[in-house]
Amino acid sequence: MLPAPFCLELPPGTAPGTPSNGRFSRSRPSPFPQDTTMPQNTPTIRGARARHLCSRVLLVLVCGLMTCLAVSRVEAASLSGTVSNAATRRFLEGARVDVPALGLSAITDQTGNYLLLDLPAGTHQVVASYTGLDPIHATVAVGGSDRAVHNFDLTAEVYRLEEFRVSGEREGNAASITRQRTADNVKSVVALDAFGRLSNDNAGELLVRLPGIGGRLDDEGNITGVMIRGTAPGLNTVSVDGNLQASTGGMGRDFRPHAISGALFDEIDVVKAPTPDMPADSLGGSVNFKTRSALDMKETRRFAYRLSGRWAAPFYDTIPMREQRRLHPLLNASYQEVFNAFGGTHNLGISVDAFYSENVSGYYKMIQDYEYTLNSPAYVWDYRTTDGYNNRKQTSTNFKVDYRLSDNSRFFLNFLYNDAFEPYNRLYTMRAYTSRSVGTTSSSGIAPGYTEDVTQVNPISSSRVQLNSTMYSFMTRERQLNLGGKHEFDRWKLDYDANYNYSHPNLGNGRTPDQSGGIFTMNTTKTGWILDKTGSDIYPQFTQTSGASLSSIASYGSGQLVTRNGGRDTDIYAASANASYVLPTTLKAIVKAGARYRSERFDVTAGDRQWAYAGGALGSLVDPSIVTSGELRHGIDLPYVESSLAMRSIREHPEFWKENLYYAESGRLSDSSQVTEDVLAAYLQSQVTVKRLRILIGSRFERTDVDAFGRIAAKSLTTAAQQAADPIGSARLDYDHPQTTRGHYADWFPGVYLTYRIAPNLQARANWSNSIGRPAASQLTPSRTVSDTNGTVTINNPSLKPQHAENWDASLEYYFEPVGLLSVGVFRKDLTDFITSAQVGVIGTGPDNGYNGDYSGYGLISAFNGGNARMQGIELNYQQQFSFLPGLLKGLGVFANYTQLTTNGDYGESTVRSTSEIANFVPKTANGGLTYKYRRFGARVLVNYTGRYLSNYSADPSRLQYRMAKTTVNLGTSYELTKGLSLFCDLANIFNAPQKLYRGLSSSHISAATYNGTVMTFGVSGRF
Repeated sequence: MLPAPFCLELPPGTAPGTPSNGRFSRSRPSPFPQDTTMPQNTPTIRGARARHLCSRVLLVLVCGLMTCLAVSRVEAASLSGTVSNAATRRFLEGARVDVPALGLSAITDQTGNYLLLDLPAGTHQVVASYTGLDPIHATVAVGGSDRAVHNFDLTAEVYRLEEFRVSGEREGNAASITRQRTADNVKSVVALDAFGRLSNDNAGELLVRLPGIGGRLDDEGNITGVMIRGTAPGLNTVSVDGNLQASTGGMGRDFRPHAISGALFDEIDVVKAPTPDMPADSLGGSVNFKTRSALDMKETRRFAYRLSGRWAAPFYDTIPMREQRRLHPLLNASYQEVFNAFGGTHNLGISVDAFYSENVSGYYKMIQDYEYTLNSPAYVWDYRTTDGYNNRKQTSTNFKVDYRLSDNSRFFLNFLYNDAFEPYNRLYTMRAYTSRSVGTTSSSGIAPGYTEDVTQVNPISSSRVQLNSTMYSFMTRERQLNLGGKHEFDRWKLDYDANYNYSHPNLGNGRTPDQSGGIFTMNTTKTGWILDKTGSDIYPQFTQTSGASLSSIASYGSGQLVTRNGGRDTDIYAASANASYVLPTTLKAIVKAGARYRSERFDVTAGDRQWAYAGGALGSLVDPSIVTSGELRHGIDLPYVESSLAMRSIREHPEFWKENLYYAESGRLSDSSQVTEDVLAAYLQSQVTVKRLRILIGSRFERTDVDAFGRIAAKSLTTAAQQAADPIGSARLDYDHPQTTRGHYADWFPGVYLTYRIAPNLQARANWSNSIGRPAASQLTPSRTVSDTNGTVTINNPSLKPQHAENWDASLEYYFEPVGLLSVGVFRKDLTDFITSAQVGVIGTGPDNGYNGDYSGYGLISAFNGGNARMQGIELNYQQQFSFLPGLLKGLGVFANYTQLTTNGDYGESTVRSTSEIANFVPKTANGGLTYKYRRFGARVLVNYTGRYLSNYSADPSRLQYRMAKTTVNLGTSYELTKGLSLFCDLANIFNAPQKLYRGLSSSHISAATYNGTVMTFGVSGRF
């Protein structure tokens, strides 16, 4: 029997006693000391009884439905077979097979197979249909106990009028539209080639072109996370073939799509309303990458390849480091073959996908920070320029074996290998800054008379110019092994699988120890300067007015080198089993049940070290070949130290350096931690079709157990004298205090999903579902920070519950022929249980207060669940292939989508905030594109728009930081030399649209701008 959920509601006001809040388990000890008094003004904390009650009601309905419908029918015949595309020679998933006279229908599975049950003996008219292909009518005779077999090979006029050459975007779009159309819930489905070639096969580039999805960009312009319906990447999940994929983000949970190649996959599902048979941890939605299967083909063998290069063309502006290395390779290949094995026919499929790329980025970034005011003029007190260069080398392989033992049983094994290496990430930064004070005295950093465009800095001791030279590495190794089976026996379907995958990034200083670096920092003092933005906000003129020459290495004090050697490993073990049964009833009814176990381990290790240079002049460490954009624009030759030379000096001349051993040991102890999270889930759901209405109802139960390990700081730290005398021993006294914490929570996730066919090509959906976003693992580790000044103790909470979303979706979808879709969808998310931090009590007195009698009367601060908000939005989507038009126009295709989101709520805080006040909530996104194909020539234009949104929130309005709206345009062309062999050339970001941010309420106060440049990719592709 499932345990009864425990939840309560505390009204705002007084709340004495231990802060259970319905958030901490009854059977395990609270992380709070028992003698803790709650504050007098606690937030309202609401329970989830309504959701739990609804789950029980739905389970009763499912059972009742099974009972009511379980009326035996007269023994009837059955019909099975396959549906395929005659031109592409691929089996079709999602094709519809109907017996109109009886109102019976079936949808083909991944291998193109269908099964129609409960047919009366005799002759029937059967119709097979698929998006973009002409339906086929057939007369089929069935009878007796033997199953009749009939296969359908569909085609279309577009294939009959001209020779079919290779599968392309038309076929991919048709497949995606079909699967979206036949889905039980609200989702988006997209083929990897739906919008042509991706510049580096980053699946994130494809995802941001879908409605409801925004992209998170890093400084290099890579999409490193996707925000689904306004929710942060860490609150959504990414899986491969339904199994959660380990993230390079470590305890942050956010999956980073640029770390794995989209070339390994065939299709992507974006689920926005999870059904009970899916994991519930997808607050905004979930992304599932689907691998290829050779058994999807009718032919014996297929091979595809793409050989290309990414080129920083000299007629585009780029940084000096990128000019030195303009061309880099991008290669991928796909092989599929089907064999006759072990006495069977066409029953063993082998699929191998391989990918290699060097995704080189060279970017220029400017940062400037303003006076803390909304008034004008505002001076600039901090100015920086950075040149960044990084070569992300990625090697990926996916190997899949499918074996069909019989018509009823199939087994599979999939192995994914991915190495994403950034061996030498180089950054060179100049920073000029001073104190935020105005005057002519020796303590004032800003000279009077500044304007909105010109700031002059006085040469005081706090007026500094800092040079940073960075060489870091980020080496990620990802592996996944997935094996399982599927069985079908008339009314029964059974599937099961086991999965292990890991992501093991190493944070280092270079690929090899003899070429490693770190971050080297050195400063000048008493440097006066003028920043003049009259000519440009992005490229202001920087002029030194006083102080030692910035071009001389002798002007800089002794430097400091910091290196890193850390890891943030994630390992996931999972197993699942599902069974479904088609009830022998007059109505088409299916009951499905299943269970899943998942164990996820996060392991973060730290190994940073710090050295101070004490070897005299720094000249031997300077690399005169380093030239940056800032130097060229400012006319200053800056003496950048090459950090790898500094590291070599440490190895060869250790007497020149003084290591901070306390820094290394204390960081190793305090910054290393582990979290293990086990999730056990079970579900029951039922689906019934009543004429044109398809109904799916069910509920899911999940229990989560968390074990965490970390080290906490001592009450009183050692003195500076003790640390100097015994740095390692002092660090261990201060931080080597291991602690283990445990917590658990459980919840129900009911759902109702309705799909109604208004007309053959028009359908409506209404979905109600529940989902969660789990807390970051870093919030669950043992942690204790004491502030004697403020009289507080801050701790983590291992029993934090996830954030909850009650989701309402409605959509209207119209499907054109031959290949097209027009849809409008609206949704609402009622969000509860936000994670926020506040004082939750006062530590009591006595030796049993949980802290051995220490901290009596101190305020206890911790994270807890509370607050609510609402998100709502509208998603418009249109796409169509105009192959029905005459002449030159028949090769035209178009797509466009638009998303608008709004939100309001307290988000766990004391005040209500709305759309423009929520950090990283993107209210508007849009996409559009044109594709054209005429004979051997093809072209496409893609446009992506991301609206303005708040990037960093602050209670001080002058510190609010907004990301400005950005429009990116990509252009692609191709020419088919022969059947299966094409040349192509693509331009990404052809107008070099920058990433811009501003502070305060005026967009004229540009606080940061990053130019990533335009990249050209050209090469040859083919298949046979």
